[in-house]
Amino acid sequence: MIVCMTAQEDFVDLFRDQVGPRLRAAGFKGSSPTWRRVSPGGDHVIVNVQRSQGNSADHIQFYLNLAVVPRAYWEFTPRRTKLPMANHGLLWRRLNPPPPHPTREWQLPSSECAAAVIERLDGVVPELVRLLDRQELAAFIRAGTKDWWLKGKPERVEAFAIVDDGPSPRLRELLDALDRQPHLADTSAWLRQRAYRT
Repeated sequence: MIVCMTAQEDFVDLFRDQVGPRLRAAGFKGSSPTWRRVSPGGDHVIVNVQRSQGNSADHIQFYLNLAVVPRAYWEFTPRRTKLPMANHGLLWRRLNPPPPHPTREWQLPSSECAAAVIERLDGVVPELVRLLDRQELAAFIRAGTKDWWLKGKPERVEAFAIVDDGPSPRLRELLDALDRQPHLADTSAWLRQRAYRT
């Protein structure tokens, strides 16, 4: 007997039975659609699968979202959820299908989709884990954050990345740069107070 799986069944199989166990083996917790790994200092990295609108049992399109949410940025940001989600990322990106795929959406059914998702995630998860180290994250921001979107100017983003490590010459340099931008005065004051709290 030939059993044909629907796109919905393929989707469940991919994320419940393949992606989920691989992410948990890398230290992430959660289940579809969101997995997160949290550092001892409370910083989050997030993997999220976002289904597109208009899907059916026979055809599913989805995005793979990645995010880095330092604890300081999460506590600074007005919240509507108990835990940070991918859209709260101080750094955020979409993990796109490999070329020559014409869009940023992944599609099921596809004979190549599952293998490509696993390959792309296996390639990016070590980078995500590395970005839980605040100094690694700061260096990554200074180097240009290829493929990632930043929530604000690099000096603002880097300040949020390292503020919970306490006062340092680099943090003072960043906060002085923010002080010279009037629209960031409140942010700078909040970061300065946090860095020098006792």
